[in-house]
Amino acid sequence: MSRTHRSHAQWLELFEAFEQSGQTQAAFCTERDLNPAYFSKRRRELLEQNDNGFV
Repeated sequence: MSRTHRSHAQWLELFEAFEQSGQTQAAFCTERDLNPAYFSKRRRELLEQNDNGFV
């Protein structure tokens, strides 16, 4: 996996694509050459922000 900088908007698009895909997180990340642990971390951070009232 090579490092790729993604904007906040790009992460939101990835998370939306993941939700729509019906795939497991592992399969989704493997297919898109994403680090599953980092994907999970970014997703958790976004969910925590939304729970705290930030959008």
